[in-house]
Amino acid sequence: MTFVTLTMTVLVGFFIFAPPVHAASYSAEIVEPVAKMALAPGEKGMVSLLIKNTGSIAWPVTGRGYVSAYTFDPKYRLSRLEDKSWRRRDQPATIAAAVKPGASGYLRFPVLAPLEPGVYKETFHLAAEDTAWIAGGKFVVTVEVLEKKMGDNREIAKKIQDDNTNVSASSTFTLPHKALLLARSHRKIEAVGGENILMRFGFKNVGETTWIERGIGYADVALALVDSIAPTASALQNDRGFAHESWLSAREVVKIASGTVAPGQTEFFTFNVRTPAKSGAYTLRLQLTAGEQRVDGGEIEVPVTVTADAVSTSGEPAPLAFGGEAVLLSEPIIRVGLFKPEQPVEFKSSFVYVLRDANGLILYELPTSTQAVVHFKRSNPSTTLRADPSTSLGTYTFYAQGTTLTSETQFRLEPKVASVVGLDPGSGQGSVRDDSVGAYFELLNHEDRPTWNRAINYNQFRGVFELRYSAENDKVWAINELPMEQYLAGLAEVSENKVPEFYKAQAVAARTYAYYQLQDGRKHASRNFDVNASQGDQVYAGYVREQTFKKGAEGVVATRGEMITYNKDVVVTPYFAQSDGKTRTWKQAWGGSDKPWLASVITHYDNGRARYGHGVGMSQYDAAKRAEKEGLDYKALLKYYYQGVAVGRVFK
Repeated sequence: MTFVTLTMTVLVGFFIFAPPVHAASYSAEIVEPVAKMALAPGEKGMVSLLIKNTGSIAWPVTGRGYVSAYTFDPKYRLSRLEDKSWRRRDQPATIAAAVKPGASGYLRFPVLAPLEPGVYKETFHLAAEDTAWIAGGKFVVTVEVLEKKMGDNREIAKKIQDDNTNVSASSTFTLPHKALLLARSHRKIEAVGGENILMRFGFKNVGETTWIERGIGYADVALALVDSIAPTASALQNDRGFAHESWLSAREVVKIASGTVAPGQTEFFTFNVRTPAKSGAYTLRLQLTAGEQRVDGGEIEVPVTVTADAVSTSGEPAPLAFGGEAVLLSEPIIRVGLFKPEQPVEFKSSFVYVLRDANGLILYELPTSTQAVVHFKRSNPSTTLRADPSTSLGTYTFYAQGTTLTSETQFRLEPKVASVVGLDPGSGQGSVRDDSVGAYFELLNHEDRPTWNRAINYNQFRGVFELRYSAENDKVWAINELPMEQYLAGLAEVSENKVPEFYKAQAVAARTYAYYQLQDGRKHASRNFDVNASQGDQVYAGYVREQTFKKGAEGVVATRGEMITYNKDVVVTPYFAQSDGKTRTWKQAWGGSDKPWLASVITHYDNGRARYGHGVGMSQYDAAKRAEKEGLDYKALLKYYYQGVAVGRVFK
């Protein structure tokens, strides 16, 4: 056994335990080095470093062995770039979240430019506290402090540095991020204590800047520091009421690092909160951020009423596994663009539905088997589209049972969460049915009949119905919002007479593709949905398809929550009908850069056949034959067509 010697330094009456020199199980690779920063005197900049854990031990955020950065060369010296938010004058921050071996994570911390112009270089080194300096974890931050030419700003900068605020002599030249809240799943929440609530918010970029890394976190935190400050015990006590085990940290709810959101585009955020344990009135306040900055208009405020205390066996809140082993996410909600109606849409359901406005307010309750009509009419189709997305371009109309409602914002028909059925007029008693789980609706004047059986009409869908006008392409869309697994069960991407392992493989590939598009959020952002119901994404036929194609639905159930990952990231997984003997790469089919998991592979069961489809990813014909004739299971099939991937469960 190798023993590591700890060194101890005494500083102003308290002890600092310095990390030892080395431990073989700790190593790192700098994936994205720190870019050189050019700052005005006294201006604050943000260091963002992407690091891969190439060792054999996970990096925690708290406790023994937590990973952080120290000044280096020489060790523990006081930095000229120190910001007062640092953990210590020689230790700027911990890593943003725990990082498992083979995974990558961020280290972020602010630096404050000195008052004198010049080039300043500071060396830092990753360390596992009280354990090891991490090999490969050394990096340099370079800050060039510019000479100000626009008058004498030295006194202003001096005040900035003294106060240690975020305002700088050049801050007036920074364009703010701006957002418009377009969609929200909840206007208010009423629930018992400890209940899991799935929330979804859609924000449109109405500013002049592109959003890079986007996230949702608590509104009362300096968000540029949210990843680098370990929450205090009191903060955890106060925030434990809403924190959910799927959150990234005690104060950071969700983050999207892939892609960007350009001006005019919309992004949706789906996440969970858990209601406070004690009954009472609360307010959930969250904030949208982009690139470490608050986004103007990105505030979320939801009143929460806890109607009864949570049931607890111990009286103590369960620990949250932030940043530990992978936490299974809750089932995602997906929005599907069904079709572009050319006439008012006729709606009917065997379940009770409620009509909500854009703010979540219930406007009308639609009884079972009652027909309603929803319509959007442009104010003046000949006018030019307005630049301000918050202004109305038309009117939404809802009609049922002699009642007409109009609005300048969209209507939304949702299953009623609970309704009383079999009511006895004498006693006033009846049984309660939760219509939000299995509810489906019918669009009476929508025709989608398969060529092989014209008696079938795919016009019934589970979940939520929304009619939505898209100003960007001047079209109205019928949108279906529902849980991911119900969406997958309604896909019409394969035919009957295949073996079960193929249907499982198909379900995992389809789930991965849909989840990737949902998280990326760019393909249909201007249309306010995640995927469409056609071959442009995946052919979705809804509830009727689910009921008439049981084998496909069984494949979905058997693989619930499973997806394909490459380097631990969920990736895009195209598939197609059949090839001519080999698949194509991404670059061969669509240009651009190749994706390593989409390599060309031999599909010998396709030999002699004509390629049908783009040819990238899994050949459905070849995969079905391999499962039937060679007995391959669904994971073996997927790992053949998608090279170097893993298959595992991502959500519950």
